[in-house]
Amino acid sequence: MRSEAQRHQLIIAVVSIITLMTLLATGISTLPTTWACLFGLTSGFGMLLPASTAIILAVGSDAPGAASGMLRSIQFVLGAAAAPLPGVLDSTTAISMAVVVQGARVHRLHAANPGRGRF
Repeated sequence: MRSEAQRHQLIIAVVSIITLMTLLATGISTLPTTWACLFGLTSGFGMLLPASTAIILAVGSDAPGAASGMLRSIQFVLGAAAAPLPGVLDSTTAISMAVVVQGARVHRLHAANPGRGRF
C-alpha cells in the first residue's frame, strides 16, 4: 500500500511540473495556475523525500550520524548549485524555474537507474 501511495505522489509531482511547463510555454502565466502547479509539485515530494531519507539512513546504518550529515550536506550543495540556474536561463518568467526542476528530475531518475538506458 505504501508503494502505491508513493507512486501516486510521484505522478502528482510529474504531472504538476509538466503542466506548469506546458502552461508557461504557451503563454498562460497567471499567478493561480503557477501556484497550483507548484503546490502539486511540493505535495508530490512530501512522500518521496522522507522515504528516500529513510532508505539512505538504512543503508548507512553503521554510522547513522555520518549518513545523515552526508545526505544533508549533499542536499545543501545541490540546492546551492541549482539556485542560480533559473536566473541564468531567464529571469523574467517561471518557466526557467520549471526547466531547472524538470532537469533535476531527469538527472535524478537517470541516477536511480544507471545503465538501464531508460527512465
